[in-house]
Amino acid sequence: MSILISEKHGVNPSLEVCFICGEAMGVALFGHLTKPRAEAMHEAGLDVKPETDAEAPRKICRGAICDRCKEVMETGIFLVAIRDGEEGDNPYRTGKVVAITEDAVCKILEPGEILDAALEKRMLYVEESTWRAIGLDEAIPKGGAA
Repeated sequence: MSILISEKHGVNPSLEVCFICGEAMGVALFGHLTKPRAEAMHEAGLDVKPETDAEAPRKICRGAICDRCKEVMETGIFLVAIRDGEEGDNPYRTGKVVAITEDAVCKILEPGEILDAALEKRMLYVEESTWRAIGLDEAIPKGGAA
């Protein structure tokens, strides 16, 4: 595979980050971005100017999950805090993430669609107000999980 080098930005790199935790997983090299590709990235919500030879976003998430999160997902389910009122497949995240056991999720949630989705996807979005109401801010040590 070859890459067309950008005159302004060289290989035009972005950090690829984990869909769950946001940690860096690798580097994506964009090189020269054509105007249509830059426009498409801009319309998709990425921080890219819709112009020829635009600079790539600093970080990009293509939906991949890091090895550490995959390991946690074998026995646990991630709770990811999102801004109140957000919807869809990729809502705005607040940066708070915690993993709990599958057994705990089964005790917390009633049988039904939400529980089934959590067990299948190994992840559950939790609105910020619910996150605070169930005491997750107090349960997580300052600076992250222990």
